Amino acid sequence: MYEFSVAIFRHSLRNLSGLLRKGAAYAEERRMPPMVLLEMFPLGEQVRAVSYHALAAAANLIGETPPEFEKGYKSLPELLAEIDTTLTRLEALKVSQFEGAATRVITLDLRRGRVRLDGRHYLAHFALPNFFFHLTTAYDILRHCGVAVGKADFLGDLRGVS
Repeated sequence: MYEFSVAIFRHSLRNLSGLLRKGAAYAEERRMPPMVLLEMFPLGEQVRAVSYHALAAAANLIGETPPEFEKGYKSLPELLAEIDTTLTRLEALKVSQFEGAATRVITLDLRRGRVRLDGRHYLAHFALPNFFFHLTTAYDILRHCGVAVGKADFLGDLRGVS
């Protein structure tokens, strides 16, 4: 479960950080205020949701209370720092903490009601889809704004993925 959650989150968050750096360079080259990118349905919220879903999934899988999702605009440097903090927190987790995660019952209070899933189904049908939804949306916003990003940026360097 660790390999299919934390390892994927860490790799993809590094990719998101690279995408944001390209977005910042793009805005600077065009003398465009970075807020133009951040306010696109808002990019900032999408980036924050990626970090949140990675941390919430890891917490749920190891039986801890997930963090609260804090809304609010942040600058590109603040979002990059948030990704770094998320990566540091994920890197501190140990594979052994995920023992029993596949069968751990996770209860979610969603807008449409309460849902109970075992860890395997939670990860496959809720946590990973939410994580990648927001990651893809952040990527799409940057690309829509004209930032030169492509599939290679989204997938990142696959050599030595961990």
